[in-house]
Amino acid sequence: MHFYYLRSTFTSLALISLIFGSISDTFETNFFSKNSDFVIESNIASKSSMLLEEFFMDFDGDGIPDEEDQDDDNDGISDYEEVGGVQIDPLTCNGSRLKFIDFVEESGDGDGLFEVGEVFRFTDVNPIDATDALLTIVEMVDGVINELDDTDEGFVDAFQPNMTFSGIGKPRITYNIRFVDAGTNNPRMIESFGGIINDVDSSDVVKESYIVYSPSIYALDNPTAIDVVDMGGGVIEFAADGTANQNSIGTNPLYQGFWQINNVESVDFTFQLIKTTEQAFARQYSLFFDECSISSFNAPDINLQFEFAPDTDGDGIKDYQDVDSDNDGIYDAIEAGHGQPIDKDGRIIGAVSDDGMIDNLQGPGEENSGRYRFSETDTDNNFTPDRLELDSDKDGCYDTSEAGFIDALPGAMPDGYLGSAFPVTINMFGAVTSGEMDQGYTTPRDLFTNGVPDFQEVGPDADLNGISDGCQDIDGDGVIDLDDLDDDDDGILDSVEQQGLFPMADEDGDGIFDFADIDFSGFVDFNNDNISDQFDIDLDGIINQDDLDSDGDGIPDNIEAQLTNSYVSPAAIFDAEGVDINYPGGLNPVNKDGDLFPDFLDVDSDNDTLTDTFETELQLTQSDLDKDGLDAVTDITNGYTDVNGNIDDPTILPDKQSPGADVDYRDSNTIPVASNDVLEINQNSSAGLDNQIDVSLNDLIGLDGGDTDNYDITSQPSNGTVTEISDEFLNTCPNEISSELMFFNTL
Repeated sequence: MHFYYLRSTFTSLALISLIFGSISDTFETNFFSKNSDFVIESNIASKSSMLLEEFFMDFDGDGIPDEEDQDDDNDGISDYEEVGGVQIDPLTCNGSRLKFIDFVEESGDGDGLFEVGEVFRFTDVNPIDATDALLTIVEMVDGVINELDDTDEGFVDAFQPNMTFSGIGKPRITYNIRFVDAGTNNPRMIESFGGIINDVDSSDVVKESYIVYSPSIYALDNPTAIDVVDMGGGVIEFAADGTANQNSIGTNPLYQGFWQINNVESVDFTFQLIKTTEQAFARQYSLFFDECSISSFNAPDINLQFEFAPDTDGDGIKDYQDVDSDNDGIYDAIEAGHGQPIDKDGRIIGAVSDDGMIDNLQGPGEENSGRYRFSETDTDNNFTPDRLELDSDKDGCYDTSEAGFIDALPGAMPDGYLGSAFPVTINMFGAVTSGEMDQGYTTPRDLFTNGVPDFQEVGPDADLNGISDGCQDIDGDGVIDLDDLDDDDDGILDSVEQQGLFPMADEDGDGIFDFADIDFSGFVDFNNDNISDQFDIDLDGIINQDDLDSDGDGIPDNIEAQLTNSYVSPAAIFDAEGVDINYPGGLNPVNKDGDLFPDFLDVDSDNDTLTDTFETELQLTQSDLDKDGLDAVTDITNGYTDVNGNIDDPTILPDKQSPGADVDYRDSNTIPVASNDVLEINQNSSAGLDNQIDVSLNDLIGLDGGDTDNYDITSQPSNGTVTEISDEFLNTCPNEISSELMFFNTL
């Protein structure tokens, strides 16, 4: 779908959508003058041929036809750059440079001659990312190669074959360059590849000529001694115009031509000599693979071949017309970093001049210069602007997630594209329309409120795992913790686990979350583990929202948050906000004793002075190798895949005190406390005091199983009761803190 504007004698314009060759009668805007005698009928498709003669293409609707508009999508990035061009200013140019220096014969007969089909490896043409180039001699027509790469003069890093051509016409030699991983034959994609052809000169009988295949950009200086011929199919010939000859390879832009190709694995170059005589001529040619070489031109005349323009995200809309070139849900105009206001479609709001470019981004008096006066943001300095990268700051976290948008639904693998749909759906401007919960294209998150969006700022990485702390997905459910309402999948929302506190805030804007920031005004750390204690109630170094056992009593939070007899197991399937689908909206945690702390934060849930750990008869190991908060006595898996360990059913926990009422850790009618006292009573033949023992509140007294006599048991003071728990135990419940039990034989 494209947009066309009606060019007429009246001043206003009407935007009409052209769909599949016919014109729709749906108008996006009404721009027709009241004085116009031009009538648009409802059956407008029948008049399409007439109308098309009056229309010109204007993709961004700024009133400048695309053929004159040098920023077709009004994102503040010139078409030249979006087609793949580098900054022309030598001080800001961020183009690549390849070095063709050392080569060895990869395959051939090894006779020292250069013949069709032979392959030569140029090593480390791009040492930054370990790339080799395999150069194959594809075709030789009335030509021989004297030296494959003669660097005695010219550019040492350039590819400079010395060749002899004979015959009349266009004798030629064609080479193929294929990029591979260093030392292998594995293909390597070069995103942007360009440079200059040098010393395209001539004499009265010969003209040097180069043929470049499928360049997205080519340019000559002004003035120039080179003629460019468009041979069709994207093939461009640079030929000397016959006006001048140089004795050696020089650097005069008069004899240079620039070219650039995008997304290259393999590319051909043809060197030919246009001749009007049979005489043989030896000529040296030079290809210098330096994208920034265009900056040596005085007044470059740049031609864009939109047919070969990149479509980085593969959505069918080329970057120069795509308001979101990488489909990450962040408009290119934002990622570019120029700070201009944009409309809802990602286009800059501001005046344009006849060049179709935003005046505010051009220098004073340069409103029609065809150039922007700013450099795109490249956060990681890898020569690729942020608008083309899915992880702009290389912190291990996709820009989509850091911006605060959903990349993939829980359980799916994040891919850096907005939303979980595959393939993504887009609108006519290239913006993704398949984002979850209608997300995307709002102001990206700036967690530290320092004016730098999170996707362009590397945050702290406390655990040194290569992923910014702000982008952790601790439970592995596909929703990063900053966006996950339940980080540890225990069914309790993080806001509930933290009791209204927010450990992931950054009070002082220093890039360190408050829970780990010693400069945080509320930082308290009694156990010196560098975690502020109010966020970590059991002081195990794991903040509550990441802790599967927040109070450290051995009972999983998911168990303690629910009633014993109506417990619902987790589904381990999560909604778009990271919450288990069996707990929509999150659990409302149980608070058995009604104090300030729900059971999952309370080490004595029934307030009977006995710890939950004791009442569940757990023997904690104080070991948690996978750092999920569960003690090894309970934990049976690595990480957060099983939030309950070996306690999947709360009814399996001890229920000895009041069987059937509730499990003991929630039953205030307390199970007796074990003591070290064992009463040994020997059978006597006479009645009377047989033994006595000191006891404390709720002491448990073990009895010798061999004793069969009957006893009266009294306490001193006489204000307690004694209960038989079993044949082996007595439970004492005197009201005093301490008392003395006396056992009288009643034989």
